[in-house]
Amino acid sequence: MRTELLAKLYKEFEIDNLPLEQHGKTSDRLGKLYERYILEIFKDFKTMIFYSDPILYPQEATIVNDILEASNIYLEDISDVHSGDDNLGRTIAGGLPKTDAYITIQLYDGTKTLVPLNIKHSSKLKVSIAEYDVETICHGVGIPDGELKELIRKHQNDQSAKFFTSDERERLIELLDPYKERFVRWCITLSAEKSKGNILHPDLIIRFKVIGREYKGVLIRNIDEYVDDRLREGSRKRKPGFGTGLNWTYASGSKAKKMQFKG
Repeated sequence: MRTELLAKLYKEFEIDNLPLEQHGKTSDRLGKLYERYILEIFKDFKTMIFYSDPILYPQEATIVNDILEASNIYLEDISDVHSGDDNLGRTIAGGLPKTDAYITIQLYDGTKTLVPLNIKHSSKLKVSIAEYDVETICHGVGIPDGELKELIRKHQNDQSAKFFTSDERERLIELLDPYKERFVRWCITLSAEKSKGNILHPDLIIRFKVIGREYKGVLIRNIDEYVDDRLREGSRKRKPGFGTGLNWTYASGSKAKKMQFKG
């Protein structure tokens, strides 16, 4: 539902003034809006406490509680907080990080915690999380030249697995198995290694469910939980995503030069 804060943001971003057929423009603007939603809730300590009241602000209070729980931080331990989306930096390869915004939390014991966030909205269960070429993927995950890399390249070139033989599919699942945890982690954070408090690599995943432009709910997971969720899905009998639990597809307009993963 549109709470008082969300209604204010919908008005500021002029969502209701956009023609219904402008899906791309609306989606882009909603993406910025929901990033701002998080930033506003955590903009300072007083505001966070204000929105942590589950009786007066149940929707925002759920977001506060879930973010703190996923970060393993208790509300009563916090002495100060602020949020931002500036100075995010660039990755080693010079690209944009997966972090969209961040929260800095100061505790009474003097500890300061940086919580980088990856924030997306969608009406679908899975959203696009990565779009890269085979060389970039394999370098990031640590997959060497060889059979596995060539099977991934075949998927990129064919833009699907429909031309894979059953043996090739099984071989890809087998060879990818030792790398699947690193693979999923890299796709969502651009770091195959565990990382915490690094502004370039998100610690939390926030997924807003938005249908017909309206808020329907939110899912908040820390990276380890997210990776475990995907690998659990990938362990099912049919081995979705070759055991990764991600949807392997292709980037529209890439002409077999990139792969896309949804999760």
